[in-house]
Amino acid sequence: MKKTILILALSLVAIGLLGFQTGAYYEFERLFAGNALAHDSGRNGTPGSNNHNSTSSSDNIEVNVIFNYGNSTFRWSNDTKVPKDWNFYNLTLYLTDGNVHSELYNIAGTSEHQVLGLNGLEQNSTYYWSLWKFCPKYGAWAWAPVGADEIALSNNGVYGWQYQLQAGAQYAPVPGGATVTILDISSC
Repeated sequence: MKKTILILALSLVAIGLLGFQTGAYYEFERLFAGNALAHDSGRNGTPGSNNHNSTSSSDNIEVNVIFNYGNSTFRWSNDTKVPKDWNFYNLTLYLTDGNVHSELYNIAGTSEHQVLGLNGLEQNSTYYWSLWKFCPKYGAWAWAPVGADEIALSNNGVYGWQYQLQAGAQYAPVPGGATVTILDISSC
């Protein structure tokens, strides 16, 4: 009898802790994102399910992002709903749950972040993180000659992070993806 009561009490405590943790997670997400935004991630380069039933707002847009970790591991975050005034740096912080190592620079009256690491993978003397935007009118990926803070997001835009060699050719974040050289990627 005592053993049954003990197991029941421990089960209730475990359920309570699980409920508390779940509530804390969703409260953090709500506070961090500004509203109840959702994103869906695929693994190993496959897009997520793209099935979101959250309430859409005229203040939100949907974007798609790939993180290519340079070792045949990549992750898509598709149909991610974010505020339309966010930039690529804000989006990156959101998708990595804040796991971004960056340095802030004040250049010509503006502040920009140089991203040095994402999700624990740091740049070094051999590899760095490059950022990309897919240009539908060229059907190709454009390397961004500006920092993530300078990249405005567009509805249904496709963006990417690629961990790649510092020396040598630059490769699109999608294996085998075509690239195009554009000085102003906002025209994509």
